[in-house]
Amino acid sequence: MASPQIQHEGLRAIFTGIERVSEGVTVNEFRGIKYASVPARFERAQPVDGFGDAVLDASSYGYCLQSCNAGSMDKC
Repeated sequence: MASPQIQHEGLRAIFTGIERVSEGVTVNEFRGIKYASVPARFERAQPVDGFGDAVLDASSYGYCLQSCNAGSMDKC
């Protein structure tokens, strides 16, 4: 299977994703596309200006925050 690509005009980028088959249907997935950034903790997110016409890998999810388990807040 070929890697699907999509051009996003607003973000000025071409994203390369993955193609998979789910229940007999081919699905193109584009994961981990960054739409905003947080300049500092507890500040409002700012939209991304764009990626300058770059070709970006969108085949996996980005970083995620570690969540705290109930009753173990001291380990957060």
